[in-house]
Amino acid sequence: MISARGHPSYRNPTRSVSQSKPIMSLTATICQIKTVFHSSTMHNIPPELFPSSISATGHEPALSSPRKQQPLPQPEQSSACLETAQDCLLKYPPPAAFTTKYTMTGELGSGGFGFVVTAMDTCFREWAVKFIHKSKIPAESWCVDRILGRVPLEVHILSRMHHPAIISMVDYYENDVFCILVTELHGAAWQTEMHQTAVVEAHMNGIDQLSIRDKSIDTISSLPSPCSPSPTTSPSTRSNQLPNGLPTPPPCTPTEFVIPELVRRSSMDLFECIEQNDHFTEAQAAYVFRQIVEGVHHMHARNVVHRDIKDENIVIDDHYRVKIIDFGSAAVDVGTPYRNFRGTIQYAAPEILRGEKYYGRPCDVWALGVLLYIILYGEVPFACGEAAVNEPPRPPRFQTSTECMHLISWMLQKKASRRPSIDQVFFHPWLQRVSSVQHVIHRI
Repeated sequence: MISARGHPSYRNPTRSVSQSKPIMSLTATICQIKTVFHSSTMHNIPPELFPSSISATGHEPALSSPRKQQPLPQPEQSSACLETAQDCLLKYPPPAAFTTKYTMTGELGSGGFGFVVTAMDTCFREWAVKFIHKSKIPAESWCVDRILGRVPLEVHILSRMHHPAIISMVDYYENDVFCILVTELHGAAWQTEMHQTAVVEAHMNGIDQLSIRDKSIDTISSLPSPCSPSPTTSPSTRSNQLPNGLPTPPPCTPTEFVIPELVRRSSMDLFECIEQNDHFTEAQAAYVFRQIVEGVHHMHARNVVHRDIKDENIVIDDHYRVKIIDFGSAAVDVGTPYRNFRGTIQYAAPEILRGEKYYGRPCDVWALGVLLYIILYGEVPFACGEAAVNEPPRPPRFQTSTECMHLISWMLQKKASRRPSIDQVFFHPWLQRVSSVQHVIHRI
């Protein structure tokens, strides 16, 4: 199996390589989609479904001769990633305003940009804190915010995103070295010892992994309706109860900065969820994907493009509620093409792989097509960059509906002008079928 990370095994622990910056994951009422579908949204839909992807024998055709591509720049390794988060915090302590309010409790990950930790506030609510190394932020990725002053564009954009499917910004601080972004912490720890043991036993006994998943976490029957309110994670209403196993140290005073041992926390992203379950059913995939599309629709309606949509930048809880994170590659779309690529190769559109200038919205839609394919089939749609440029998606591992395959084929059109807009994805018949959670349960 070829994984979403582009490795032969989906369970390869190495994170995917991004361009311009390594990507890390941080860790609701979903807006109701109109159920009326207008036939006008179907214009420009390609008539073929995975054209030429399956031969008469049912096997994938041989790839054509490789076409020379312009090489993509490799990301620079930050010296910050050579140090642990604890070392960095000791060397460059956060400002007193931060340490008075928050006590750091764990580490979610690190990369060329800096690192992400979890932190408890004085009311015992837990948050995600992203420490962004200022020296690694490109000059064009700074802006002047009317309230916060000179900040990374990521902070400026996220402070203006208010949607259940997008992670919420809570606080912002900085010192001489780091920009410190506090956001809500969302998602379930998918890499649990209990679940790993269950998966191994299931493999040995020939039991389907999805059935094991249903016994070890909340099942699809407990999913909230995407049209009904779900528990909020806002600071004013979040529960004061501590998560199991977390320390409860008192917050540090401005004159006393002590860093407790930061325990490595499990990732809460969609990649880990898929890795544990191999793939989703079509009904589960539609439920998850529609939330993601709603979030991207919210961005595009505000002239923001994400430019790094992928499974690692989607956090998901055990009720399959998702939130889009990591706006480090996001940009304001002013209608002009971009030159620099700051996403992840496995999700890069053909025009990017050819080294051409590109527009953000069609590339976001392409990445959504790759993401939906991975959610459904547990592997990437293209074996390599050459295939993404020249070949149709690989034949799907599992049978899915014609409408579903149609949407994937449309989003994965090689020419950007032939891909749907986010509005057309939003109102596609396949997503309109997920009108209620009862419908999802019925289809399962």
